[in-house]
Amino acid sequence: MQTLMFFILPAAIGLTILSKPIFLMIFGNRNSPDLGGEIMQSYSMASVVFALFTVTTAIMQGVNKQKKVMIGIMIGIIIKIVLNIMYIPIFKEMGPVIATYCGLTVSVLYNAYFIQKTIGFDYKTLFKTLKPIIFLSAIMSIAVISVKLLTENWLLESDDTYFNACIVSFVSIVTGALVYLGMGAKSNLLNDLGIAKYGKYKKE
Repeated sequence: MQTLMFFILPAAIGLTILSKPIFLMIFGNRNSPDLGGEIMQSYSMASVVFALFTVTTAIMQGVNKQKKVMIGIMIGIIIKIVLNIMYIPIFKEMGPVIATYCGLTVSVLYNAYFIQKTIGFDYKTLFKTLKPIIFLSAIMSIAVISVKLLTENWLLESDDTYFNACIVSFVSIVTGALVYLGMGAKSNLLNDLGIAKYGKYKKE
């Protein structure tokens, strides 16, 4: 879970910040970049919940709780369908996004409960170990937002919105990756997670 969050959390936050230029870069000007960017922005953090669902489901299968896994999946699907019907008329295109968050979150909490009940997993210790990752992600976010704003102001005179989106996305992503991985290496977080050691082993 630590290694998963090390990669997924900053990626999700970065996509949230850069959703509009990334959407414009991928789909172009003809596909409602403002609306598409807003939907992508709202849905970006769902990748964290998806990842937690995948990992907790795998753990449940590993402790021979396959039946409960299926129950958890069905509960999530039912909540998703019911909330889709309720929320789409109210929240329009954001309705399925909210329904997905709710359904997945319930399934993750369901899995987490049975994992703790079966093997006595200590979530308090896990949350403590995630604090450095959250802190580095926050610093990375500040760096990405700053670079994004500076790059957008620098390209303000250009009329080519697609070119601007590509430049903003590329510069911001590279900056975020360098800041996050650089601080991770300096703080020994990569060593704590075994990432740096694995990379060294593979190189040798």
